[in-house]
Amino acid sequence: GRYQIMGFNFELADFESVEAFWVAMKRSERDHLDAFCAFIESKRLQDELRQISNVHAACIPFARGYNGQGFAKNAYHIKLAKAHSKWNAR
Repeated sequence: GRYQIMGFNFELADFESVEAFWVAMKRSERDHLDAFCAFIESKRLQDELRQISNVHAACIPFARGYNGQGFAKNAYHIKLAKAHSKWNAR
């Protein structure tokens, strides 16, 4: 799916069990999107999501909230900025 959430976050994605989460993730891309939206709302990352831009530094708050403290090691903020640049140019 496009919107990846670790299974241990099933409650933040608005599921009662990891099994229910797993079934939904196998079912459809729409279920992935719904889980992503619920996760973003649960983590209160709406503003951070809106701040994403082509600028790496602007992506740090979302990357940290979504991916955790290891975001920098994995360059998630840089990957977000590059993806934003790519898709914003279309």
